[in-house]
Amino acid sequence: MAEENLPEELIQDILRLSILASPDTFLDPANGRAFFHRDHAPPSPLGGSQLLLVSRRWRRIGTPLLYTSLWLSKAFHTLAVADLFQANPALAEYVLDLRLEGGFVPQILDLVRLM
Repeated sequence: MAEENLPEELIQDILRLSILASPDTFLDPANGRAFFHRDHAPPSPLGGSQLLLVSRRWRRIGTPLLYTSLWLSKAFHTLAVADLFQANPALAEYVLDLRLEGGFVPQILDLVRLM
């Protein structure tokens, strides 16, 4: 079956299994960024985004999944996400888990309000 014939629900399920992080694993302070980038790492937005390169359709379906688990550790992360959410408030509604390890700039309050 060709990719373009796959139902969107199936693509979304594939991407969910590949991108969505378990909150217990994602929020565990013992798991640093390297943990999610190693071979055979558990699903995470940090390592699963390459699947969105399959096609524009996959990117459209999967992009909201990238924002379900946010990890902010630097000021420029917080500023970039705050700008992104102000430009596209619908993305902020997808955030389920927020891991803060830095990036505590005044705009973080705007970001949390949008979520």
